Amino acid sequence: MSKALPVPVEAQRDPKSVEMMRSWIAEGRLFTVINVGHWERPDAGIDERDAWGIVMADMVRHIANAHEEEYGRDPRETLIMIREAFEREIANPTTEHSGEFGDGKDSPTL
Repeated sequence: MSKALPVPVEAQRDPKSVEMMRSWIAEGRLFTVINVGHWERPDAGIDERDAWGIVMADMVRHIANAHEEEYGRDPRETLIMIREAFEREIANPTTEHSGEFGDGKDSPTL
């Protein structure tokens, strides 16, 4: 795939690294693959939904920083715009969501 993003050097170097998510825009739609269950530990009282919130917040901060560097946009304004769009999309989805979960055994590794 010629348009694939690079794998961080740290992820290549760490034998315990785990890919958590990939997203593509293809055929005019968004496709996402997620690694659900990595953090879930009911016996230890760990609910991975909290961890996914942290991942999403961290990703949004990276987007805000990138927009500041690339376009000179205020990161606080970018965070607000993304949060507003997120809340709108949660309340009123623009598309239906479908998919299935696999066990990841047939997926290529880093």
